[in-house]
Amino acid sequence: MGAGGAIAVNLATADAAQGEMIARHLGRYVDFRDNVFAALNTAFIHDGALVIVPAEATIAAPIHLLFIAAEKDAASYPRTLVVADRGSAATIVEDFVSLHDGANFTNAVTEIALAEGARVEHVRVQHESAQAFHIGNAAVSLRSGSHFRSVSVTLGARLSRCNLAVAQAAEGASCTIDGLAVIGERQLADTHTSIDHWKARGVSRQLHKCIVGGAAHAVFNGKIFVHPHAQQTDSSQSSRNLLLGAKAQVDTKPQLEIFADDVKCAHGATVGRLDDDALFYLVSRGLSEAAARNLLTYAFGAEIVERIPVASLRRRLDATLLEQTTAVRP
Repeated sequence: MGAGGAIAVNLATADAAQGEMIARHLGRYVDFRDNVFAALNTAFIHDGALVIVPAEATIAAPIHLLFIAAEKDAASYPRTLVVADRGSAATIVEDFVSLHDGANFTNAVTEIALAEGARVEHVRVQHESAQAFHIGNAAVSLRSGSHFRSVSVTLGARLSRCNLAVAQAAEGASCTIDGLAVIGERQLADTHTSIDHWKARGVSRQLHKCIVGGAAHAVFNGKIFVHPHAQQTDSSQSSRNLLLGAKAQVDTKPQLEIFADDVKCAHGATVGRLDDDALFYLVSRGLSEAAARNLLTYAFGAEIVERIPVASLRRRLDATLLEQTTAVRP
């Protein structure tokens, strides 16, 4: 079907021209040779989402891909391929939800290719059941002058792992990667990202936040590689984490590896609890301590949600975040 100029079809029903596009891009960016879950997804490909944004097309409405875990104790292997041609622009939303409260296994793979001057905003929301297991692998290829912006929000699943790899394959490409994990009880949310600057004048910005309550455990491992020919790279990375109780854990490891000598790079990480002075200020203005804690926790995560470019999705996630931060207690 057409989506305001874009093509959004099932991989299995693609025509000959689209089949040529699939052959050039499918399986080229997520490396399944050293990743058992990506290999498993690739082995089970029989359908999936193919989105093609034609050259110079600007798609005003977001393209929403909804992946529903409808059955308990079932496995699913969602596959998405997005190809943004030269000078195009689009917003892609991947939404993972459950229709039940039981266990299921989701093993998702997404590949996104941006041609010269293309701009793609990618939003990924995972809100599956509290008993689910979710593995996501995504890879992005950037050509000259292209820009990729990603916002990932993790709320559900008993155990989740999200891998994102961005490769700046030509000069002057840029990316902005933001992430938020809000977990409690005994959830585990594991996020691994890598940004490879292969060519000169690349720009990358990354902010990842975790709100961890109960006996939950969050992991963030972010790697930025600046290769020898990637002179004049401008890159920064920040990991900020909020612990809501004595049993909550977070492991964070921002990492820079620089092999060029003309760069501007920075990274950092913070782990802490709610600020006592801010709590005292709100309580002194008439809020209960519980309300003050909920408000500060919500505000910490809302910074990421506010970066989502789709207003209706922002409003939905704002309400969900407020509900979830109220529920995620020590």
